[in-house]
Amino acid sequence: DWEISKQGSSTMTANIKEPLVQFNDTGTYLVRYIASNGSRSDTIFKTVNIHPKIDKNFLGNDTGWCEQLGANLSIQAPNGMHCYEWSNDSTGTTIITDTIGTYWAKIVTPDFCVLYDTITITVDTVPNDPLIYRDNDTLKTDAQANRYQWLRDGNLTGTNYPRLVLTDTGIFQLQIMSNAGCTALSDTIHILTPKDTFDNVVQILLNPNINLYPNPFGSSFQVELHDFANAKLSIFDISGRKVTESYLTQKQNTIETITWSEGVYIITITLNTGETINYKLIKINE
Repeated sequence: DWEISKQGSSTMTANIKEPLVQFNDTGTYLVRYIASNGSRSDTIFKTVNIHPKIDKNFLGNDTGWCEQLGANLSIQAPNGMHCYEWSNDSTGTTIITDTIGTYWAKIVTPDFCVLYDTITITVDTVPNDPLIYRDNDTLKTDAQANRYQWLRDGNLTGTNYPRLVLTDTGIFQLQIMSNAGCTALSDTIHILTPKDTFDNVVQILLNPNINLYPNPFGSSFQVELHDFANAKLSIFDISGRKVTESYLTQKQNTIETITWSEGVYIITITLNTGETINYKLIKINE
């Protein structure tokens, strides 16, 4: 008779000489063997340690370092092994590499199983800045990346997908990240209405000390400031994509628009007081 038990788990039993036991969990088990012959019996106890199964791909997938961050990559083997051997003659659990190439590791488990694995290290280049666009009430990108992070007014939104459903106004950007941590940042999109198009944006004239004219405009328009200096000018097209950005330091400022397409533009002026004012202007061919 056999009794195999682990604290907190049910006892497994068998009544044949050589049972096949399936352990469903790791840990330390107490094995009790009872040998009987007529009225005579004897009992032997033994502890058996079941260790976690080692993944044959224990070094992980091929990877690399980001050229933005420099060449310094840690390669980790599983902890708690009997011994280690690396292709660079190291005998620890971890090696640090600053050279591309293929590395191998040999580990001997506590039960003296021998496993090998290799990993190829490359240099991960910086991805191109992603392009983002608006599709009704959603911001989207077609960029392929390992990770996505949408930002609203410079703060993370918590959305980590290649699309963001708009529930609020603000200035939005997308940061993407490669497998090795290289990052790239998109241009901004200014969302004034989460669910409507810019055609429905009402022109807001909240400050009598600012004049924008003419409207519609052709090859240029004027921004006239009376009491403010160093105002920030941001211009967005109908999709919310930023066209240009600059600082207004003169009372009379000419904005050249010869290369712009016809359509609706949102002019955002941020004053040195922190106040933000939005205008809708229309570009026409002259």
